[in-house]
Amino acid sequence: MSVVDAYRISAAGGSIRVFMKLGRHSPSKRMAGIINYESKLGLYSTKALKMFAARMVTVEIDFLALLLRVKKEGVTIVGISSPAR
Repeated sequence: MSVVDAYRISAAGGSIRVFMKLGRHSPSKRMAGIINYESKLGLYSTKALKMFAARMVTVEIDFLALLLRVKKEGVTIVGISSPAR
């Protein structure tokens, strides 16, 4: 499969809609523009990915600490999921 087109949409606070096709195909100009923009931001570098991973670990730890704290205080915790995303 190949990603053949992509464009930004406003759904869920900002997303990218992606179109795929069986076989090897060239990306559209629109998709190439997104890749170029992301490359300029440095999003494909190992350093950027490692920094993102470190931030996610910190967010997870902080979130778990919050849940444990409010649970200890007797607060009811409710969760809602959106598995389609």
